[in-house]
Amino acid sequence: MKVIYIDMDGVLADIKKDWMKSLVEKPYIKYPQSVPSFFENLTPVKGAIESVNLLRRIKKYDVWILTAPSVKNPLCYTEKRLWIEKHFDYEFCKRLIICNDKSLLKDRKNF
Repeated sequence: MKVIYIDMDGVLADIKKDWMKSLVEKPYIKYPQSVPSFFENLTPVKGAIESVNLLRRIKKYDVWILTAPSVKNPLCYTEKRLWIEKHFDYEFCKRLIICNDKSLLKDRKNF
């Protein structure tokens, strides 16, 4: 089975759009990603949820979410997990990897 890692920020969740919106609405907050509930309430990228669900149904792929946390918001870890359950399902939460250095997930035997 081929392993597929899908990023969350900018691929599944439109972090740039919501970040910019927050800067306009609350310009006094320098780091919108530091605000509680920011990650939990991110807007899905159009078509992303449906595309991932399609990949999940194809039995030749082992689909995982691989995302980096925001160290400015310690709640980010929980909020990203809640976002996955909200937009997918509880079972997919078991396929969430939160890692500061995504390169650690490379298949090193191919290098």
